[in-house]
Amino acid sequence: MSSELAAPFLAAYILDLVLGDPPRWPHPVRWIGKISQFWEGIIYRPTVWAGIVFWSVVMGTVTALTLALIYVLYLFPGPAAAPIEAYLIYACLATRSLHLESRLVEEALVLGNLAEAR
Repeated sequence: MSSELAAPFLAAYILDLVLGDPPRWPHPVRWIGKISQFWEGIIYRPTVWAGIVFWSVVMGTVTALTLALIYVLYLFPGPAAAPIEAYLIYACLATRSLHLESRLVEEALVLGNLAEAR
C-alpha cells in the first residue's frame, strides 16, 4: 500500500468505527441506486437479455463515473485529495454497521428465533 493512502485509510477506518453509516448521509450505494432507477425507466424490460443489458449499462455508468472521479482526484496535490479519498474509503467500509447487524442475528439465534436471524 502506498504511504500516501495510509492517512486516508486510517481516517476512514476511525470515521467508520465512530460514525458507522448514517442513513441520511450521501453514500455510493445510494448513488448506484439512483443510477439504476434512471436506467430502469429507459431500458429495463423483464427478460434475461434486457436484464443483462440493463446490468451492463448500470455497471458501465458506475465504472465510468468512478474512474472519472479517481482521475479528478489525481489532478489534486496529494494532501488536497486526502479528505475526499478518506470519505470514499469510509463509505466503502462497514465495520461498525456489520458488527451491529451481526449482533442482531446473534441475539435472535440465542433466543432460538431462526426466522428472525435470517
